[in-house]
Amino acid sequence: MSLILRFVLRYLRSPEKGSFSSYTSKLAIIGLSIGVTALMLTASIIRGFENTLSDKLSGFDGMVRVQHMLGHSIANNTSVLDSLIDQFPLSIESEPYIRKGAMIRVGNKAEGILVEGIDHLPTGPEYDMHKSEISSGKIILGKALRSVLGVEVGDRVIISGLETMMQPGAGQRISSVEIEGFFHSGMLEYDKTMAFVSLSQARTIFNMESQITGYIINSDEPLKDVMDYFIENLSYPYYAESWQDRHRILFDWINVQRWPALIIFGMIALVGIVNILATMAMIVIEKSGQVGMLMAQGMHRRTIRKIFLLQSSAIGIIGGIIGTCVAGLFIFLQSRYHIIAVPEDIYFMDHIPVHADPGMFLSILSGTLIVCLLASLWPTKAVMDILPADVLRYE
Repeated sequence: MSLILRFVLRYLRSPEKGSFSSYTSKLAIIGLSIGVTALMLTASIIRGFENTLSDKLSGFDGMVRVQHMLGHSIANNTSVLDSLIDQFPLSIESEPYIRKGAMIRVGNKAEGILVEGIDHLPTGPEYDMHKSEISSGKIILGKALRSVLGVEVGDRVIISGLETMMQPGAGQRISSVEIEGFFHSGMLEYDKTMAFVSLSQARTIFNMESQITGYIINSDEPLKDVMDYFIENLSYPYYAESWQDRHRILFDWINVQRWPALIIFGMIALVGIVNILATMAMIVIEKSGQVGMLMAQGMHRRTIRKIFLLQSSAIGIIGGIIGTCVAGLFIFLQSRYHIIAVPEDIYFMDHIPVHADPGMFLSILSGTLIVCLLASLWPTKAVMDILPADVLRYE
């Protein structure tokens, strides 16, 4: 073991009874670890919210929806759209869909809902059934809507399109469908207002024959590449809308909240770093006698300063590792056991989501170590001004 490392470990442990530096070093480590934990948890929770919402919304809405600019229905076999989708240079999956407003009734209860006609269920919600296709004459409701209507699997409900109800002189079409199952997404807006039927059943309800609302596009390719293709090639009256565009306000709000939250909790880590600065200043003052002896024995000032710089680095590394371990433990427990719950009708989920990003953790650790080193430059500079004759006079 090198001489410098031995001094670093000795000053960290400070075996002298009542040594002030031993307490300040431990307090600096504790303070820094609390700051690192707070900063990592804040970043993990923000990332968790963003990822959870992204997965749910993209699963519900699909990656991209191609539809009429004015909301009109389009023919199912529109040559312009079919050729555009077939000529897409990347691997995609397209599926026609119908989405329109309707009234659902059971007994004396009635609610306004959005009915989506699609042959394959979206991947976002959780279902209480084990198949992805919707049977003809069946309907799948959200669990929140189930509670409002008081219905169960096998009950029949009445569905009528809102457009025909609001058109004077138009014959109202009423369809009786059987409840096949329920879904739960954690987003009350969807769970209370969405219902899924097969595409053929939606055409019957809304009297659309061979018409559709548009196409749902999904792909493993980057969203930007898919959107760039449709933006470049689609012409009036059709347009493409991604799930991010549809919910842009929500993600703009998350982006606005991200930096203030990180800055506020980063200040806690900064307080821990200031504690390291004060700790190093106190240690240099306390160890000035030993520093003078080392100088008198021929040790270079730069070598002695390196000892204190390495001690500051050791405090930063230990505090950072402890903070990372505490944050990692909380993330594991929260992900597995959902310890902290939140109101589902406000946050679109029933527990605080967390996402461990190794790159983010490494960046926080690296930044902490660098700032610790920079903060210790000023107090350790005092080592360069120590005169052995002055400090040894009183030893």
